[in-house]
Amino acid sequence: MALSALFLNYRHGCGLRLTLFGLALLEPLAFHYKIALTAVRATDIAQLESRLTMPYFVNDKRIVLFEEEAAVLLRLTKGDLRTFIRNT
Repeated sequence: MALSALFLNYRHGCGLRLTLFGLALLEPLAFHYKIALTAVRATDIAQLESRLTMPYFVNDKRIVLFEEEAAVLLRLTKGDLRTFIRNT
């Protein structure tokens, strides 16, 4: 399926986490926010899907968001993903 090449967690019409290939395709087309992460746990990454409404790319060093409100909130936490998850 073509969507599974774009989304890392695509299943039956849901899933917003982009693959590196999906990020490369979407980045030039849409305004985005790159934020360096300071605290990353696998459980926090898993919870992002329920908190974000637009596609996103995340790895252990950075997150790329395509929604302004989430980007502002994450920048206020200085890239601490755990604090962002707790407060959204």
